[in-house]
Amino acid sequence: MKILLAYYSKTGNTENLANAIKDELERRGHVIDVEKIKPKKEHGLFGWTLIRTIKGECDIEPPKIGNVSDYDVVCVGSPNWTRVSLPVARYLSAIKGLKGKKVGIFATTTMWPSFEWFVFSAYFLDLTFTRAIEKRGAKIISNILLSGLFKKWNFSSDRGKRAINDFCDKIESAVVYSNDYFVRQRESGRNKALIIIFSVFFALTFLAQAIIPPLGLRHFTWMQYSEVIVPGVFALFSILALTKEGKRIFLPKYLACFYLAFAWTMTVYFFGLTSGSFILPGYILVIIVTIFFQELNLVIFSGFAILLCYLYLYFFHTVPNIFYPQIDVTWIFVSTFYAALIAKNLQDYSDKMLKIQEETEIEKVTLEIKVKARTRELRELASGLDKQIKDKTKELQKKVDELEDFSKIAIGREFKMMELKKENKDLKGILEKK
Repeated sequence: MKILLAYYSKTGNTENLANAIKDELERRGHVIDVEKIKPKKEHGLFGWTLIRTIKGECDIEPPKIGNVSDYDVVCVGSPNWTRVSLPVARYLSAIKGLKGKKVGIFATTTMWPSFEWFVFSAYFLDLTFTRAIEKRGAKIISNILLSGLFKKWNFSSDRGKRAINDFCDKIESAVVYSNDYFVRQRESGRNKALIIIFSVFFALTFLAQAIIPPLGLRHFTWMQYSEVIVPGVFALFSILALTKEGKRIFLPKYLACFYLAFAWTMTVYFFGLTSGSFILPGYILVIIVTIFFQELNLVIFSGFAILLCYLYLYFFHTVPNIFYPQIDVTWIFVSTFYAALIAKNLQDYSDKMLKIQEETEIEKVTLEIKVKARTRELRELASGLDKQIKDKTKELQKKVDELEDFSKIAIGREFKMMELKKENKDLKGILEKK
């Protein structure tokens, strides 16, 4: 395969990783071209920190390779700036021919990768890197993040070598974008959205918890607040871990829906709401939210979780006479049933679109293979024709040489005959005189 390796490196860590990837891919027999991205003006740590707060890109030197259409895979590398670095962001928006390409992303960070994920630094790097690439219509097939500071997690460590080997395995494998690939991409996108929503929700509730008490409004005690938030933080980090590992990516939405039901239940319990008209709409709203995930099983799971939460309130709430189990449970079942119908229709439609997309991608890949095969045949045919022309030219040249030799012999013979005739004539003249 023909692979382009493009990267920006300020301290040299990303460059070391790029060279390690290049060596491994070349060892496997691939043709590698390297593009080192250079900003028009390099800055120090403080300067870049200030600039990245107000800008998303920066000016770079014109790339040596401005069009990547001829490459099978493009690998792009960046240091972790809690986002994709500004020179790389500009490079991704500037180069041509990226649409439809398979892209691998690699990056280096200060701390060890797991730590960076759980402080959200690596998460925001992955999020901004992915958006910049998918915005150009390319598809990410592999990614790698290693430490630039700790030797135990850098490119030369055993962990690093295994990660590089796995990265290269995915790069060189013939990827056909199957239905499973699109499902994983969709789930990964939803999980990232959940991480953002949870993070913003916790930040806003913490701010509200700090501001409301001085205003004299009704609020949670800090103990009650912690009992509601701690499970949510656990759910958030679980979603983050599952997204990072790329395993069981279907679980985060179940955790999120269960936590929504749990959080509303604790809110009702701690606030001691005395009107049942406020309780049931909250649960129904949770059921409605699950529709947006377009999954029948999730709606049923949410309905079951809400039923358990409602029964908990019914048995342990301080004002039990505000509950009407027969009516409320009926509403929960009816809401779950209709939500499930809507989710099923959306799921069928989504699956249909994914199938069409899969077929389109397979046809595209098949066409690319056929075009490459036909191109190879034409090149071989052209090469064969060229050889035949050269052979014919040699044969013709040989015949021309033979004709030239014959011509020389024939012309020499004619000249000799003319000389002999003249000599014969002269001799006859001499004889006649005598």
